[in-house]
Amino acid sequence: MSLQSPPRKPRRFQTLRDTSVLTASSYGQYLIPLLTLPLIARTLGPHGFGYSALATATYFVGSIVVDAGISLPLAARLVTASHDETLLRRRYTRLRVLVFACFVLAAAGAYAVAAPYSVKLAFLGAVAGGASSLHEQWVLVARRQFGRVAVSDWAGRLVNLAVLAAGLTLAPSTVWIPAGLCAGALTTNTVSRLLATVNTAGAGASTPDLAAMVRLGAPAVLGRLLVSAYGQAAPVLYAAVLTPGALGLYSASDRVVRAVQGLANPVSLAILPSVAKDRDRVAELAGTARRYTLYAMAAALVGSLGLALLAAPVAHVLYGEEFADTATILRVQAFLLPLGVGNTMVTSAFFNVIGDTRAVLLTSVAGLAATAAALGCTYLTGSLLVLAVGSIAAEGCAFVAAWHRVARTVRRLEGT
Repeated sequence: MSLQSPPRKPRRFQTLRDTSVLTASSYGQYLIPLLTLPLIARTLGPHGFGYSALATATYFVGSIVVDAGISLPLAARLVTASHDETLLRRRYTRLRVLVFACFVLAAAGAYAVAAPYSVKLAFLGAVAGGASSLHEQWVLVARRQFGRVAVSDWAGRLVNLAVLAAGLTLAPSTVWIPAGLCAGALTTNTVSRLLATVNTAGAGASTPDLAAMVRLGAPAVLGRLLVSAYGQAAPVLYAAVLTPGALGLYSASDRVVRAVQGLANPVSLAILPSVAKDRDRVAELAGTARRYTLYAMAAALVGSLGLALLAAPVAHVLYGEEFADTATILRVQAFLLPLGVGNTMVTSAFFNVIGDTRAVLLTSVAGLAATAAALGCTYLTGSLLVLAVGSIAAEGCAFVAAWHRVARTVRRLEGT
């Protein structure tokens, strides 16, 4: 009688299991703000909250640039074992450290020349964001070691919470926002590197050098920066037309919506190793990516309805009476969730897998154009609701462009 290997777990079961683990990890994107946002709002007020939003926005800019736009594409390549893992990790680390050093020098320069407070705070946020992209979680994702991703995530979040709570309690200042984020990022980096110490060697012959990594990531970095310009880093642009107080009111709504939108990240990470196996079957990959995207958007729409209905109590519990006007903005902005989640899923499940780093660049142009129009209208009208509608329009334009890009890519690669 021949011995048979045990049957492999169905892909759907693996995806459900991995999504559950990553959701528990990414729940910190919702739970930690529930603890920190009330503290920041009540300690610093709308004016200080506006400054903190600026630091948080530049945090995302720093994380995008240091990441170089290639962490998930490199993870997809490790799934297929087409590169030497040790060499790839070493070269990618070297690239990120070089870029991160530039942010540190820029922040030091801002303090040396006595730049305005908002500029100093912006550079501190960028340094914290750069530190957040020095981790090795992309290796753990490629190995499907999502439990280790969760451990490193929560370690960093708890340190961030501790630093922020202690700092704001003892000496209230917006400086504690980037300080807490940086401390949490360094903790996540350390833990993830310790958990990813074992290397799995691949073929190695085609492992990209630093120049190849830059060429691969440059379009994605520019594209993600453009995406962040109408997403998580938008307060950098909003600061040009809003006072710190108005920016604080709008950002209070935006932080809640983006925190909920961030729950799409565990799903997109969980399906990456599964869909990466279909990398050579582009039409099948596109069909799978579209299905996952539509499922996620349907769930996000339910979340939008719930968030719109609960806008008033959410704003009151999180921020207090000074932020009462935030509820009206939140009711409108909640409906960008399905479109934002759709963009995340299409990018992660299709563009990252096939290595189409230009896609994010091309599809983000539409979103940024809508944001620019919304900023102009906001400047003329002074209405934050106009800006909220513009954020929905930006996500919608980007999603339509991304969906169309998937179809064009399939036709091009399939020769049809």
